[in-house]
Amino acid sequence: MFELIEIHSDQEKNFNHFIKKWEDDNNFIEIETSGSTGTPKKIKLLKQSMRVSATNTIEFFNLKENDSLFLCLPLHTIAAKMMIVRAIVGKMKLIIHKPSKNPLKELNQDVKLISLTPMQMNYVIDESFHKTSMTQNILLGGAPVDYKLEQKLKEIDSCDIYHSYGMTETASHVAIRKIDKHQSDLFKAISGVTFSQTNEGCLIINYPAFQNEKIETNDVVDLITNNSFIWKGRKDFVINTGGVKVHAEELENSIASILTKPFFISSIQDSYLGSKIIMIIESKIQLDEKKILDQISTVAPPYSVPKEIYYLTTFERTKSGKLNRKKSLSNVSIK
Repeated sequence: MFELIEIHSDQEKNFNHFIKKWEDDNNFIEIETSGSTGTPKKIKLLKQSMRVSATNTIEFFNLKENDSLFLCLPLHTIAAKMMIVRAIVGKMKLIIHKPSKNPLKELNQDVKLISLTPMQMNYVIDESFHKTSMTQNILLGGAPVDYKLEQKLKEIDSCDIYHSYGMTETASHVAIRKIDKHQSDLFKAISGVTFSQTNEGCLIINYPAFQNEKIETNDVVDLITNNSFIWKGRKDFVINTGGVKVHAEELENSIASILTKPFFISSIQDSYLGSKIIMIIESKIQLDEKKILDQISTVAPPYSVPKEIYYLTTFERTKSGKLNRKKSLSNVSIK
């Protein structure tokens, strides 16, 4: 049996609710998707499938009975629920803290694995960098790791940093990439998972131990082998401008070093180009747009350089901190 050695009062109700559902007679758990790319929906995950996912993570990180796991994510998320399942399956110790921007600030003992969002990791680096030595592994998920954070992570040698690829439908990750000075942006499949592609270049996940049906995603990838790929962006965010396809997220990553403020790339209809690339920046004041566009033109092809820049005081985000592009874009006053 796993051991709950600490839990914050704010998480206790949701934890007890999950344990009750986990131990009931149903063979599934009902979970809500994140809603970062559309309306959140409830799906049913088989408990046995969740055990399979947990076992794969335990094996990947070489976790042992009585190892300690640190959970500091909202318990409605699949990432948080799977940390609990890993503790149960692996008979490990579990510390549950209140979700915060910098959860490691309250960490006071060594642990084997911590799951964080990229946003949390940014705060950890800025405010509690020394605490990274209190864990062997940090697993990042829930959102892409941008260029600036990636560069910071490559300098960390006090613990191992990993970035996960997965979704609620796969009960957490199906692929992981290690982030350090020597590793590339290559995601590698966990045990028992293979990949293929649709005609549009979207990733297809084959995970027989998890479910019989293949899972077709909206993520466009460069498939390197049947168990490795490079993520390019979501199909939903591919912009066809003048007959050229531009991956918004790939462009964002390539120009991330230019801006200090949060931003994203989108498009609006254009009579000549079909779709015109625009940039939306989270800022209360207008920036030096000519300087920004001149800098972008040095690292991106001419067709990828935004034609217009817009501003929002605050971006719309999901409960887990992910950018909600659709809602944010709807708040922009288009010229």
